[in-house]
Amino acid sequence: MVCRVESIFVVNSPAFKFASLKLSLNSALIPIVALLLAGVLTIGRAFNTGDLNSLHRFGLWLTVCALVAVQVLVFRYLVHRYVFRSLAYGQFVSNVSAVVLTIFAVAAELHVLKYTPILPKRVDPPLEFLAFVWLPIAVISAIFILLHKMLYLHAVDRPSMDVDLVTGETNAVDSDESMPEWRRSKTLRVQVEDHYLRIFNQNRQFFIRGKMSEAIQLLKPKEGMRVHRSHWVSFEHVDEIQKEGRDYHLRLNDGDRIPVSRGRASEVLKSLERFSAMSNE
Repeated sequence: MVCRVESIFVVNSPAFKFASLKLSLNSALIPIVALLLAGVLTIGRAFNTGDLNSLHRFGLWLTVCALVAVQVLVFRYLVHRYVFRSLAYGQFVSNVSAVVLTIFAVAAELHVLKYTPILPKRVDPPLEFLAFVWLPIAVISAIFILLHKMLYLHAVDRPSMDVDLVTGETNAVDSDESMPEWRRSKTLRVQVEDHYLRIFNQNRQFFIRGKMSEAIQLLKPKEGMRVHRSHWVSFEHVDEIQKEGRDYHLRLNDGDRIPVSRGRASEVLKSLERFSAMSNE
């Protein structure tokens, strides 16, 4: 039976505690950057806010930066997690979608603020106001997405995050030092995320920089196959083949669904049939 891979760490492990502290410190940079951006926009009297006093102007820009930071990161997480996760360029599409959603959301919120003392300006037609504010919202959104990604990669690329999800140990599971550490236990699936690979092993996850083709060279053909340009799956990890119109998906033992490229569908189905027949002998 294939163990389900969970994205958790053992709370009592030293590696988990160190990684959690590091992520907390990194996350604290986001509000600091928001304060700095608000200060720069305040000093620059950006976007016709020069008629407001300095304190009022700073409060306005801090509100804008806070709204953008929170919403763009939440939108990015939700869109990637529930919509574009299985796409080859899912992260990029999720980033663009999050920026677009944030532009509309923050523009609507600022339009409402015009009826309050926080933003004492004349009320413009909604489309005219959107055309005026979309660029600064998009730029601030992009800054926070890039910052969040840099902080995340800085944390997960450290050895402290590469720990056993059950025991919290960081030691290799066997003595074959010539193999990458992720290859020293059974690999369930590999997923492309931009220029990185997220590798799901039994009870462990790895997040490394690399290409899918390089990872496949270290995987045995009898173990599994590439079913999509962004996904390699172990045969043992497949629970069900699902067909929706002309498209196929694989439902895995942990409940995730992986798309199958139309060009690979026939080969994938034949390979799974052979594996099933061999398993039943």
